[in-house]
Amino acid sequence: MHVRDTLDTLGDLPAGALAVLTPSAAGAAHGHVFDIALRNAAMAGVAAVVLAGVEAAAVERSAQHIADRNGLALLVAPEPVEPARVVAAVAGALRGDPVDSLAQIDEACRRLRTVPAEPKAVLEAAGAALGTRVVARATAGTGPAVPVPSEGGGPVGYLALAEPSRSAGHEVAVLAVLQLAAHTYAHALAAQRRASLAGLRDRGRLLGELIFAPDSERGHLGARARALGMRTDGWHQVLRFTLASPGADQLDTVTTLVLEAVRDDDRWYCTLIGGDPLLVHALGGAPGPSTGRAAQRAARAGIDVVRERFPGLSVRCGIGSAQRGEEGLRTSAAEAKAALVIGQQSDPPQEVVAIDALNLNRMLVAWYAAGTARATADELLSPLTTDTRTATDNVRTLQAYLDHQNSPKQAAAALKIHAQTVNYRIRRIRGLLDADLDDPDQRLALQLACRAWLLN
Repeated sequence: MHVRDTLDTLGDLPAGALAVLTPSAAGAAHGHVFDIALRNAAMAGVAAVVLAGVEAAAVERSAQHIADRNGLALLVAPEPVEPARVVAAVAGALRGDPVDSLAQIDEACRRLRTVPAEPKAVLEAAGAALGTRVVARATAGTGPAVPVPSEGGGPVGYLALAEPSRSAGHEVAVLAVLQLAAHTYAHALAAQRRASLAGLRDRGRLLGELIFAPDSERGHLGARARALGMRTDGWHQVLRFTLASPGADQLDTVTTLVLEAVRDDDRWYCTLIGGDPLLVHALGGAPGPSTGRAAQRAARAGIDVVRERFPGLSVRCGIGSAQRGEEGLRTSAAEAKAALVIGQQSDPPQEVVAIDALNLNRMLVAWYAAGTARATADELLSPLTTDTRTATDNVRTLQAYLDHQNSPKQAAAALKIHAQTVNYRIRRIRGLLDADLDDPDQRLALQLACRAWLLN
């Protein structure tokens, strides 16, 4: 056992050593310097590091991760005690009473290895090993407490004794048992969360299939949904999130995150459609003034949790209107996607766009959501979209050109490209299209077709 008053000597300790940092050294145990010191200690084979006079809540997330990854016990002695007292307590636990220290740790290991993956069972197993009740709480509070790590890295709570022990020697065993229990408890929480979300995601996938299935399959899917207790004839509202260049591994995580953000209400379902997470809210009855506010809160909560997990990832949300029945569900989904497109085209792009708040743009939504929109757009624009390499540029250029009264200069400014590029593309588009871009009726048809094509 070694007492240290500086961090830079932790890597010099022998394998299996237990290091006690004095309050002054423990007070400096944060940031990059402490992370390096912990890594050096782990490489040297140090068994444990005790921070004297430090509360559990003050231990940084990065230090917890380093200790966990390297099998290094990172313990705290929360009260401002002298290092000699900490050493005496640890020594007493190591040499002494097997009932109060080492036997308790061994018993905890045995129980936690076989405990069911249920949070309550983990607490009971740890409590049985210590001979007292172990509880989970939101804050570290007073007395020995160990943070419960989350998948995102930060603590989701703390494990502690319901009635903290006053024995210094016993406290070391308590901390060791709580540390073991905290990791098992975290795994149990994750398993519980996955199980609770699995049913909601299964129902979400079924609703996703119902939204986009061809007419021939909708009857079968509707029957499956009703068999699961889902009222497809009720009111629904769809929120669609879109991410800027997400990684494949991020999509599934984001889908789970947005569902967790609204899990307090079990009438939300989530699925992944075309790389975009969809939230579907099964309303309890006809929509009212609170419906729009609830959708806005859900959209903002989803964006916030995604940004917290993936800083810098661009995420936006489109909100469809509340609609009734299976056809209404499809309409709301199409509206949510339309809201995203319209929000992206605004300057600057809007993060959350509700279709009900679009005023004049709302007039286009019915046409966007109609089942014939895609076929009409494909037919009108097929000469421009045959080559997938240039299809999007062609359609966006034509839309900007028509939206700006056939002005290459204004279209170029909107697209942030050179006017000569617009002139070149429009000459080519005129040659490909069997349409008169100066005819008002044909211009309107093409403008709608461009929007529908980009939407789909």
